Amino acid sequence: MSDIFKQKGVLQSRYLPVLVLIGGYFFVVAHYFNEIRTGGEPWKSGDWLINYQGGFVRRGALGELLLKLSDLAQVDLLWLLFTLQVAVYSLVIYFTCRMYVAVDRSKEWAVILLSPAFLMFAFYDYLGGFRKEIIAFAAFAILAHGYASLKVSKLSLGAALGLFALGSLSHELIALTCPFFLYLTYLVQKRQLISRPLALMSYCFYISLSILSLWFGLRFYGDVSVAKTICESLVLRGIGANICLGSIDSLSIHYNEGVWAKIPHFLWVYLPVFALAATPILVSDWLKKDPRAKLIVLVGFVALLPLYAVAYDWGRWIHIYLFFVTILLLAQSCHVHLVMPVLPRSVLTFYLTLWMIPTLYASGNTTNGLLWRVVGVFKRLLGY
Repeated sequence: MSDIFKQKGVLQSRYLPVLVLIGGYFFVVAHYFNEIRTGGEPWKSGDWLINYQGGFVRRGALGELLLKLSDLAQVDLLWLLFTLQVAVYSLVIYFTCRMYVAVDRSKEWAVILLSPAFLMFAFYDYLGGFRKEIIAFAAFAILAHGYASLKVSKLSLGAALGLFALGSLSHELIALTCPFFLYLTYLVQKRQLISRPLALMSYCFYISLSILSLWFGLRFYGDVSVAKTICESLVLRGIGANICLGSIDSLSIHYNEGVWAKIPHFLWVYLPVFALAATPILVSDWLKKDPRAKLIVLVGFVALLPLYAVAYDWGRWIHIYLFFVTILLLAQSCHVHLVMPVLPRSVLTFYLTLWMIPTLYASGNTTNGLLWRVVGVFKRLLGY
């Protein structure tokens, strides 16, 4: 065993949670690899393959780019997509882990890194992984790591801006995360890691792209004929028609169709797990030591509220919100000594293993955490 793992407290504090997170990520990648091998997944793959073959349509910029690259390089479209998705997701994992191990942490910090609402979200519900929000996740993680390390290079700033542009032009929900980028840019400029004019240019860039993304999403909404043409363009490239049964078909469905009637039920299901997910953040002393963070926590939540009224993916919306809040917490913890309440290992274990957040209520049970999955595996092995 490496000397670093022989250090007192390392296994129970900083590095073991990181290893668990990376292990969970490998499981998610392996599962998605199998889905790509068998023709792709209608939501996780299909959303990225929406293109302009039927005319301008919301979410189509990245898919059109992938089509052109695939045709030009004579590369299989699905495997090109898989490579891009894994590269982007790996950036998120890498920069998050770098921030986590940058400072000494007590074992209680594991509930932050391994929360079922954070990056382990896709491990508990595979439907929630590899969606387009990971582009914004990567942009934010890169910029947050620069802030945490007190070194924001032109490359990292350009990467954050470029990824945000790519993401916002490929899915309108990314525009709703703009307040988090504005706040982080403010923190970066306050530390004098970038100049004031560059910060102002960044503000204008994020706001302009967000407005354009939302306008484009409403102006070029899509319909049945557009969805059909997109589907045909993919089938012609050897992809099975099943790829069209998710995000592509949804281009013909009106926002909030059927959602309002289910909101009371969704509140009953998701409010308890949202409270569970937010608890570690609220019981830390972050918001007490950094009162300004209360504003972005509130504004960021309000900015994402429209998502709950227009689509069923409430678990996904919670995950997106808590990702940005958690990354801010990790970045700030590299500058301010933040304390988590001391908890028995039994409490930590129960918190991390007894619950999860399903992307859709229909896609999983909120109590189907890691512990019950392990029990289920043993039952199958024993023939029960």
